Amino acid sequence: MKRIFGILFVLLLLLAALAYGLVRFVSPERELDLSYPRISIPDKAAQLLLDRKPELVLTEQDINTLAKSELSRRPQVRPDVRVTGADFRLDGSLLLADVNLLYKDQLPVGVTAVYRLAWEAPELVASFDHAEIKGRRLPGGWLDPGELRVNLEEQLPGYVGIAGVEFPGDQVRVRFHFESPLR
Repeated sequence: MKRIFGILFVLLLLLAALAYGLVRFVSPERELDLSYPRISIPDKAAQLLLDRKPELVLTEQDINTLAKSELSRRPQVRPDVRVTGADFRLDGSLLLADVNLLYKDQLPVGVTAVYRLAWEAPELVASFDHAEIKGRRLPGGWLDPGELRVNLEEQLPGYVGIAGVEFPGDQVRVRFHFESPLR
C-alpha cells in the first residue's frame, strides 16, 4: 500500500511540475497594454498639402497606434479569451503583433499573431493569418481575432483621395490624389 501511495505522490509531483512548466511557457515575456497616443491623419494630410507631396508615410509607430485603437474597441476575441495588451510591428506586408491575452480571466498568455496587410479601398485591412507561442504555431481555431480594418479615407477632406498603398519594410506608404474643391 505504501508503494502505491509513493507512486501516486511521484505522479502528482510530476503533474504539478508539468503544469508549472506549461504556465511558465505560455506566460507573456513582457507587460503590454492597449493604451496608445492619438494620431491625426487629417493633420498629416494637411501637412502634405503644405509640402505639396502626394504621399504620406505611416511609420511603424503610427500603424501600432491605429491597430491598437481598433483592437481596443473589441478586446474580447473569443468568449474565454480577452486581449489585455499588444505591440505591433511591420515586416513588409506582414503585421506582427505581440499580444498578451487572458484565458478564462485567470491565465495570462503571450502570443505572436501574424496578420497580412492589404489595401481594400477605402480601408487598410489586416487579415489574421496565424498565431504562435514562442515559435510554436497554434491550432487554427484557438485564436482568430478576425480582421482589423481602418478606414483611412473617412479621415481625409473630401478633395483628397487615396491613389494607392504600398508596404515597403517597416512603414506604410499612402499615395494621394487631389481633386479641386472648387467645382
